[in-house]
Amino acid sequence: MYPGILKILVSTLKYLLLTVILFSSQLLFQREIFSAENNIEEKQPGNTGELNLTKLSWPVNLDHLDKNNSSDESLWVDAKNEKVLVLKYRSKGRKQRGDIIILPAQGENADHPRVVRPLSVQLSQLGWNVLIPTLPLEDYPEKLIPESPNEIDNQSDGTEDNNPTSESASSSATQPPADTTAENSEPTVPMVQKTFFPDAKSYQDFVSQLILEVIAQVEPTTNNLVMIGLQNSSYWMLNSAKNSRRITQVVLISPQQPKNINEPLVSDFEGQYLPLYTFIENSEGSSAFIDALDKKLWQSDIQRMNRNTFTHYKIALEDVRIAKIITGWVESQQKSN
Repeated sequence: MYPGILKILVSTLKYLLLTVILFSSQLLFQREIFSAENNIEEKQPGNTGELNLTKLSWPVNLDHLDKNNSSDESLWVDAKNEKVLVLKYRSKGRKQRGDIIILPAQGENADHPRVVRPLSVQLSQLGWNVLIPTLPLEDYPEKLIPESPNEIDNQSDGTEDNNPTSESASSSATQPPADTTAENSEPTVPMVQKTFFPDAKSYQDFVSQLILEVIAQVEPTTNNLVMIGLQNSSYWMLNSAKNSRRITQVVLISPQQPKNINEPLVSDFEGQYLPLYTFIENSEGSSAFIDALDKKLWQSDIQRMNRNTFTHYKIALEDVRIAKIITGWVESQQKSN
């Protein structure tokens, strides 16, 4: 009897020992895999671009905007090793007039309903191919903000504030939605750390590179390539207007300086020889541009300053006035040549 029990005990101990060995081996294998994965992740740089930013801050969720917009086509371009979404409207007019690139105001996306969307649609109907990149936010302080498709829906149709300044537009676009949940409940929107540009020069370099990449997407049907800047984007496009050989005309709509730049525009306007059309809204934000234009610092012989379009309608108008004025102005240059 005892030998039988001993035999059973020995078998049981062997089974338990084998189980422990197998379990330990499996645990060690899993740890090795986990360690290898961590080493791979640590070796991968978060961003190999010159800016060394981990995640740019955008006014909207770009993936959601890519799938939900009013354009005919969306495409992605690389600028400083960052992916940027560009919306495209194809010409639907009987006459092919050329190509237009629109830079939205700070804090507004490429399909924003206030000006960008209606203007793009109207220009497309008049025979223009239109490209609009969504610009990242510039150099505001870092803050925790939600990254959610709802960010696009939270941008209203512009009726509450028909003419926000660049600062207010950016601020409203980056503020998280009010928390209506209980204090101890879990947040419904994950919070992520967004990275902003450290200084004006780095943002200028990024925008200039982005404009070059967007221009590379243009398949010219005519010799016309018009650059349009809205509000403070008018400032950021001045460098490209001065240095690009592809751009043929420049349009500024309610141009403003960024909130942290207060220097006169003498050096920015120096060497600017492209035809210029400016829609001026007599607001404090446009004072630097008004002063520079009144002093004739822009050196082109062809320039117009329109102070009347926004007198009653302001910048939020959604009729064809701006699109028709731009088209007629470009056409008049062709007739005079």
